Order: sequence, then structure tokens, then C-alpha cells
Amino acid sequence: MTDEHYKLALDKAREELTGLLTQRQEIDRRIMNVQRSIEGLAALCDESTDISDVLSSISHIEVSPMVGLTAAIREILKGARKPLAPTEVRDELTRMGFDVEKYKQEMVPIHNTLKRLEENVEIFPVKNAEGKTIAYKWIQPEARILALNASPNTFPPGHEMNYIITKLREKK
Repeated sequence: MTDEHYKLALDKAREELTGLLTQRQEIDRRIMNVQRSIEGLAALCDESTDISDVLSSISHIEVSPMVGLTAAIREILKGARKPLAPTEVRDELTRMGFDVEKYKQEMVPIHNTLKRLEENVEIFPVKNAEGKTIAYKWIQPEARILALNASPNTFPPGHEMNYIITKLREKK
């Protein structure tokens, strides 16, 4: 194979990965919506919102009774329709049944987790006019892929993609 063949194969693999990540994002969003529907309907029927029995009926999926804080926050931000403030993340954790009261100061681990996700370029900080972070937004996988192959000059000044490109390059 020539270099040109390798480059074509690489382009095709990147295109396939982008498509698969887009599908996974849509599936994750649909799962979150169905889980919310189950919670609402279960409350109306005065039934449990536990879905582990549904998941355990699928042999290849193992149900973990304990979801970690980081994983829970990732799922919340992935499913959010708008950027969320740390207190909104806490409220959503509570709504999901996550025991935030086990922490003496419940906001500390939430803030620490959000900072770590920001450092890993998984979330984008939304800042107010003074430059203070007021909310966080999930960075879509497609945006990460695009950022890895783009230069900061591609986007207008202040565009969120410039932040993603810069942060990803700093991590290298």
C-alpha cells in the first residue's frame, strides 16, 4: 500500500468514527429521555423507578448499583439541553437518586469533578462578563475530532472551538 492508500484508509476510519460517535450521542440522549419518562410514569403509578431489572434481562450488560460521581456528572451534562451551573448538576444528581448527602460539603466534590472534566477537555466552561465560570457544557465527540484537525484561525475570535483546539493542544 502507498502513503495515499493509508491516508484514504485513515480518512475513512475518521469518518466512520465520527458517524459512530454521533450515533452513540443520539442513543445516549434517547436513553436519558426514556429513563426520565420511566421515572415520571413510575411516580404516577406509584411504582419503583429502578430499571436494573430491565438492564439485567440483557445478558451482556452488567448493572452496577453504584455509579461513580464522575460518570453520573458526565451523563447529566451529555443529556443536558443547555449549559448547567454546578448547583443544577447537584440538583440533577439528587433527582437521579445519587446520594450527594454522603459528602460533608456536597458541592466540593462536584466542583472538583467539573474542574477535572474541564482539564480533560470533556466540558466547556461558560463564563460571565467578568470571566467567572457560571456553567458547563458537554463537548460533543465530533467537536473534539474537528478540533484535533483544525487550527485556531479556522473559527472567529471567542468561538468555543478555539478554546477546545487550544486546550487539546496544551494536553499533547
